[in-house]
This record gives sequence, structure tokens and C-alpha cells, in this order.
Amino acid sequence: MGLASLAFCLVLMSRRPAPPHPATPTSPSSTAKAKPKVLIFSKTNGYHHACIPVGIEAIKKLGVENGFDVDATDDSTMINYKNLKQYKALVFLCPTGKVFGQDEEKGLQEYIHHGGGFVGIHAAADCEYNFQWYGDLVGGYFKSHPQAAAGEIHRGR
Repeated sequence: MGLASLAFCLVLMSRRPAPPHPATPTSPSSTAKAKPKVLIFSKTNGYHHACIPVGIEAIKKLGVENGFDVDATDDSTMINYKNLKQYKALVFLCPTGKVFGQDEEKGLQEYIHHGGGFVGIHAAADCEYNFQWYGDLVGGYFKSHPQAAAGEIHRGR
């Protein structure tokens, strides 16, 4: 995925509204940080996409070019509200399978319902099949890949 495509994906997908929550959302407490931060989460308990390290580097490059800091983890225990509230957005980069326990599910919900941003890239729809709130957040679940198709890239002059 090129950087332009990734940037478009980040902007487009971060605008998805959060699924309904019974509690009234509140604004996160603001902290006086010079640069916003995003957290990339890429834990896999299924297929591991080879593009994950490249995607992390691409998002870090976007951060340098656009004034935000980037942390990356595949440690699901980092998905708790106390930790997540320092981040402007959470980027799910190709996670697969069951990646959360109940505490992480609760932490993600709390983060989103307090105004945290979410971006799901590619296999973000290929995890947490038994966590319907998450399925509502990403808009659906992955069923299968179509057959690969050959293609060509033609650059404009």
C-alpha cells in the first residue's frame, strides 16, 4: 500500500462513528502535549500479514511528515483506558483472531466512548468475531479474500 493510499485510509476510516453505548460519552481530559500521538496495534492470533512492519514504518513516516508521534505494539494489555487516553487515535493494523480478553474489550470501549479515534486497516475486520461491539465499530467482519488478480500501475505524467 502506498503512503497516499494509507493516508486516505487513515482519514476515511477514522471518521466512522462509534457504536451505541448506554452511557453518555464525555470528552477526554486534555493534556498539554506538543504533538498528538497514535498507537498502532498489530497483534495476530491467526494469519500474520507480512505487511505489518512496512505498515508501521509507513505510519511512522506519516507521523514525521504531519507532526504526530507513533507508538506500536502487539501487546493487548496496552489496550486499557488508562494507557489509551494518551493517544489521539488507535490504529488497528492487520490484527487477526481473538486478541482481547474482557479487560481489553472494556478498555477499548471506554477509550472510544470518551472520544478516542479509531482506524482499522485491512485485517482489522478479521479479529474479535465474538465481540459484537467491535464488529459494529469496524462495520463488519472479514469473510474471505477473493482470488488474487494481476494489475498494473500507470503513473500520470
